Amino acid sequence: MKYNRKTHRRQRPTFARTQTLSVFACAVVCLIGCQIITADETAPKPAVAPLPPAPIYKSARPIKIDGELNDPAWTAAAPIEVNYLFNETDKRDTRVPMIVRFAWDDSYFYIAYEIFDTDLVALDDGRIKGPPGNQRKAAKPWAPDEKVDIAEFMFHVGDDMYLWELHHNSLNHFNEVFLTLFGSDSDLYDTAFNFLGYMYQDEITFKDRGDIKFKSAVHMMTDADGNPSTPNNASDVDTGYTGEIRIPRLWIPTERITADDGSRSPSREIRILSVCLNGNDGFEYHHSSARRPGAGLFANGVKLFPRYILLDQTAARADARREHGR
Repeated sequence: MKYNRKTHRRQRPTFARTQTLSVFACAVVCLIGCQIITADETAPKPAVAPLPPAPIYKSARPIKIDGELNDPAWTAAAPIEVNYLFNETDKRDTRVPMIVRFAWDDSYFYIAYEIFDTDLVALDDGRIKGPPGNQRKAAKPWAPDEKVDIAEFMFHVGDDMYLWELHHNSLNHFNEVFLTLFGSDSDLYDTAFNFLGYMYQDEITFKDRGDIKFKSAVHMMTDADGNPSTPNNASDVDTGYTGEIRIPRLWIPTERITADDGSRSPSREIRILSVCLNGNDGFEYHHSSARRPGAGLFANGVKLFPRYILLDQTAARADARREHGR
C-alpha cells in the first residue's frame, strides 16, 4: 500500500524491489572481504544542512498497546515518512513503505508505525528474550535465504558511540541489540570486539522495573474485501500491518546535542533513525535521514540521525498562562 500525502489514505502498492543491504547484512558482507566504511574516515560528507529538532509530544494519558494505532496521541503525532533511498543522499522514493510516529510520557517512550507490504515475511531467531513474566520471541533481522521484512529503529544513547538497534516484525517478534562504536583511535578498533564494525550485543534485554514494563503489539491491515494480511503465506496478497512498541523511559536517555559548528543545544534531544526492510525481491532498505550519505553502515552515521525534542504541550500552555497573568 502507499501513503497518499493529500488524503492520508492508504493505496494499493506496486513495489518494484531493488537489492540493498541491511546493517546486519552489510556487516556479514564486510566479514567476507569488503572494507568497512566508517563515518569518520572514508564515507562522504553530508551535503544536506542539519535540520532543527522535530517535536515529539507528550501523551496526556498512557497509550494502550494493541497495535491498532487508535489512541489520540497518534492523531496528534506528526507522521514520519520512511522513504529515503539506501544508496542515495537526500533522495526519497516515490513510494512510502513505512510511516512512523513517536510519543512519550513520564514512564515510557512510544513508537507507532505502519508497514505497507504485499508479502509479509516474519521470522524469529530461535531465542526467547525479556525478563521473567514478560518474554517474547526474538525477531530475526536478516537471513541469507529468506526474504525477511523488518521494522528497525536505531536510538543514539550517548557519546556518539552507544546505540540501541531495535527489530520488530509482523508476528510481534522483538529484538533489542546494544551497539558500541569504536573510533579508529580506539585500542579496541582492530580487535575482535569490533569485528562487525561495532560491538554487537544482542543478549542484552530491556528490564522491567515494577509496573513499568516493555510491551509491543501488531495488528494486520485488511484488503478491500476485509481479509487480513497473513504473514508467511505466499499464496495471498497482503496489504501490511501496524505496530506499537512501548519502552520504559529509563532505557531511552535524552542528550544535549553538539551541532556541526561545535555549539551545544540548550535543550535535551534524542536522535532516532527509522528503517524499513522489505525483502520481497531481495534487500530493499528505506530510512528516515535526509543527511545520511549513501554508503556505509547505518550505525556509523549516528551523527546524521534525525533529531527530536520531547515537548510537553500541557506544561508549555500552563507556563504561557502564568506568564500572561504577570
